[in-house]
Amino acid sequence: MNGGDPMCSLEREIETITADWLKFLCQSYNFKIVDDNHINVVTPLTDAFDDGITIMISKHNQEYTVSDQGYTLWNLESRGINISKGSQRQKIVNSVIRTENVKLSKEKVIFKTGFKAQIPQMIFDVTQAIIKVGNLGLTNFSRVKTMFSDDVKSYFQANNSHFKFITGMSLQGKSGLSYTIDYLFWANGTSKATKVSSSLAKNNVEQLLGIWYDTEIIRRENQNKLDLNVIVPSLKEQKQLDLAAGLNSHGISVIPFDDKRKLKSALSIAS
Repeated sequence: MNGGDPMCSLEREIETITADWLKFLCQSYNFKIVDDNHINVVTPLTDAFDDGITIMISKHNQEYTVSDQGYTLWNLESRGINISKGSQRQKIVNSVIRTENVKLSKEKVIFKTGFKAQIPQMIFDVTQAIIKVGNLGLTNFSRVKTMFSDDVKSYFQANNSHFKFITGMSLQGKSGLSYTIDYLFWANGTSKATKVSSSLAKNNVEQLLGIWYDTEIIRRENQNKLDLNVIVPSLKEQKQLDLAAGLNSHGISVIPFDDKRKLKSALSIAS
């Protein structure tokens, strides 16, 4: 058995390990000239959606700017992950921007500006910010629930000329339980009690059916017809479609938020 100190061996190897690591970095990052003032950098890293991370180095006089050109936030929003003012997501983005010592422009570009010698650090900082902001696509369930509610709220506030509704109401069940209703819409002479759910699973389907049957008397006694709806992010997977069909068979409409045509058809004033 070799009784030598393994640390001594590593100390002798540290220079070659460092050289190998630097060689790996040089080979992994691809720098391409775009024009006299721009260099495109293709990194070996990927974001939460498994898209490759690409950044741009821009030169203006003696200053250099490393940026994502606005792709990170655009990519999130194009996938239905809204970063609206005052939302929980915006607070997370602002926290990442501060922590990684980068900046966010009004055009939603993540960037950092400095001198030539600072470019390696700027590339590292901007890349870290891109990864952390992009991870909003992989947030946990409780955050997803809050953020989806934010998205729905922002949409109806921005389109309030098409929808007539109130929030913060509840329905009293014959059991004595009180059920919070996220929105009460009026459309075509019908009142539509509407819940917002970030997912459609067996447990919340059972909960919705429970609300439906427990509030039967108050809904029947309502002067206008009172429907019950639930807004979910989308209806694309077969399991979700099956659960939605089950709710529909009991008179509960499931509305996919990503299909604005169906959303307006179900809940708008002109529906």
